[in-house]
Amino acid sequence: MTHNGSLAHTGVSWPLYAIVGLAVAGGGALMRLVSRARGR
Repeated sequence: MTHNGSLAHTGVSWPLYAIVGLAVAGGGALMRLVSRARGR
């Protein structure tokens, strides 16, 4: 079984993917707020 390395990589990247997802969601929310403020 030489796939242990890939398993370790997925284990390390899982929290990274969660952080990236939150960052993208936060960025989208900020863009919405900015567009609303500019719309006024």
